[in-house]
This record gives sequence, C-alpha cells and structure tokens, in this order.
Amino acid sequence: MRLDPQLKERLKKTFIEQQAAQKELVQVISTYALSETELKSIVHRFPQYTNGAVENRIDPTLIGGFILQCGSEVIDLSIRNALHLLKKQLYESN
Repeated sequence: MRLDPQLKERLKKTFIEQQAAQKELVQVISTYALSETELKSIVHRFPQYTNGAVENRIDPTLIGGFILQCGSEVIDLSIRNALHLLKKQLYESN
C-alpha cells in the first residue's frame, strides 16, 4: 500500500510535533494533589526538566514519594518502588 507523499509528510510532521509536546510535559505522579510550590520544588531539583509544563497526577498505590516522568524518561522515587527493590534484594541474597 502506497501513501500519498503529501499525506506521508503531514503524518510525519504531526508525529514530530506530538513527540516534542510529550517531551516538554513533565508529570509528577504522587499519592495526593501537590501544591504549585511543591511541584516547582520537585522539578527544580531536576534542572533538565525545568523547561516543560508541569502536571500532577494522583496514584494512591505509591504509598509515598513521587514519580517524575518526562517523555520516555522515568525517575521513580516512590516508597512502592523502594519496597520492590528491597524485596528483590532479599530474594536474590538467598
């Protein structure tokens, strides 16, 4: 199946724009709604993410801490992840 060259270029341009917009969006996933001050404080500690728009998502299964996500990059500083890593270490030491 062949695509019309103009359609192909428009699809390519749209895809690139969506990827750029996704990279600029920084999501802070936490157990509760964070204030603007808390969001800015968290993002400020990661200078590579200070240029993007910041969005707060709620995930009560994290127990505590937060996950920072920007595009395909994820920094998981949640208690759920810390407990998972501890469990993994305990199983591997036996």
